[in-house]
Amino acid sequence: MSEEVKTAYQILMNYVAERKIPLEVSFETFKEEYGDGQYENLEQYLNSHYGIAEPVLKKVANL
Repeated sequence: MSEEVKTAYQILMNYVAERKIPLEVSFETFKEEYGDGQYENLEQYLNSHYGIAEPVLKKVANL
């Protein structure tokens, strides 16, 4: 699981960097939140971060 979590984190960081979304989350936080077991799988957890990032992107775009 560790490699999958690292890959998912990198995907998220690339996503926010490419779109210049001001979303900061450390790898430790990312890993701990996923480890809490609130999500059925890693894809669901990663999608929850996209759900946070998209509204931030829209807000920044409207500035």
